[in-house]
Amino acid sequence: MGTTVTPPGSTGATCTCARSATRAATLVRDGKASQITKDQSLMQRLVDAGELTEAEAETSERRNIILQALGPEPRVKVDLTHQPLRKGDLLVLCSDGLSGQVKKEEIGSSTPRTPTSPPSAGR
Repeated sequence: MGTTVTPPGSTGATCTCARSATRAATLVRDGKASQITKDQSLMQRLVDAGELTEAEAETSERRNIILQALGPEPRVKVDLTHQPLRKGDLLVLCSDGLSGQVKKEEIGSSTPRTPTSPPSAGR
């Protein structure tokens, strides 16, 4: 039995996400969400190779096949994603149960917006 993980960390103005297995990191900037990590899955590999579209992968019966996880093997390949951050950015970490059910547009529109600059004194 194994598990998946996407621990984030930051140094200065850059966020680094290490991950094994599923995508779980979404950046929300100015109310718009963008996926910053990719699954280590069979479907993602097929999409990257141009053999399936993202829509086909989302509805495939094989969409839950991951290529690795923490636990079953003594060694695992960890992918790193580096993302520059801006004031007001929000990093949303999702389990595959959420990211498979909720579209990134819904994540972006339902997260709180943080002001990127203080209001003017005259307003």
